[in-house]
Amino acid sequence: METKKATEKKYKYWLALSYDDSAPADIMERAKESGVECACIYHDKDYNELATPNTYTDVIVGPGEKKKPHTHWIFAFPNTTTFKHASETILPITNGPEVKGSSNVKGAYAYLTHKHDPDKYQYSESDIVCLNGFAPENYFSLNSGEVDEAFQCIEKIIKEQDIEEYCDLIDYLGA
Repeated sequence: METKKATEKKYKYWLALSYDDSAPADIMERAKESGVECACIYHDKDYNELATPNTYTDVIVGPGEKKKPHTHWIFAFPNTTTFKHASETILPITNGPEVKGSSNVKGAYAYLTHKHDPDKYQYSESDIVCLNGFAPENYFSLNSGEVDEAFQCIEKIIKEQDIEEYCDLIDYLGA
């Protein structure tokens, strides 16, 4: 019997890659059948920006060379799960390299389009495929600055519209 490592960290979100030449032909169906919420995007315009070669699976990509087309995946399990369980679930879908745990799904989702990396090709958010109920807004929380800004906007509406009752505010915002 295998003993569990006390130091094995569990994650709710797991990141994976799949490559055209090794991904199963029915990869989307497999992802749907898994029942795990997930999002993915196809990258075919990425270049190695590093001064040294990078190894992608069995291919070495030199500086400035085009990377092998690939799909980035985010899998959102309903609860935290181990590397072993995530691998057993995800690798039969992607047939890709080792999965990685993530505690920052907001950052992982932004990376799908290279949103915060203007030196990389900017993929369109409309190219992201969401499966099994993955809805990005369910995974993002506002930071304190965004919360303050939202409250200021609401206060401005209350003052401008001379709203006194909460139900009137809700009616106004829903209109």
